[in-house]
Amino acid sequence: TAEVAAAAVLPGREMAENLCSGCHAIGRTGISPHPDALPFRRIAMNYPVRDLEEAFAEGIFVGHPDMPPFVFSPE
Repeated sequence: TAEVAAAAVLPGREMAENLCSGCHAIGRTGISPHPDALPFRRIAMNYPVRDLEEAFAEGIFVGHPDMPPFVFSPE
């Protein structure tokens, strides 16, 4: 159901709101607050999403020039 799908993405949405939304637009519309930060909805047009999964697990050091490094556990 739509409710189950919405609940499944909630942890990721909360993470994006807390860590990323200061620079990136994370919604379906709107511009990013940081001029060099792509809106999340456009990132897949520029980067293979599967490669981002590994980059986040190992420590991502790509993005806009002043993007802070993030390291997440594989979970």
